[in-house]
Amino acid sequence: MNAKHYEIAFRLSGLVSPSMRASFNQAQKQMTKLEEKSIRFNANLKKSAVGALKMTSAVSALTQALGGLTALSAPVVAGIGAMGASFASAGVGAVAYGAVAVSALKKVFEASEEVKKIQDKIDSADSVKERSKI
Repeated sequence: MNAKHYEIAFRLSGLVSPSMRASFNQAQKQMTKLEEKSIRFNANLKKSAVGALKMTSAVSALTQALGGLTALSAPVVAGIGAMGASFASAGVGAVAYGAVAVSALKKVFEASEEVKKIQDKIDSADSVKERSKI
């Protein structure tokens, strides 16, 4: 290379060097900002992951509890069904008893009415002789 080339190269390096330094400084600032944003994103991602794990645990616990409730409620439902059948049987028995009892009680009420009439006659009689006729 001749002297002219060196001179041009030297001048270009003087001109390029300050702008290159500024470009590198700007790039360094951008990289620092990118690193800070990456750190914040990572922290937020960790928080989200912890929240997701908590949510998963809560859903799992709820699912297990509902399964337990289903298992616990099966005997209760069966017991209620059995009691319903028992009450239905008792109701049928009460109706049947009522049907039989009505005819028997009808006779008792008629006899009671006769006794009341006779008692009224005895109470209205003035003498022992009248009472003995009744």
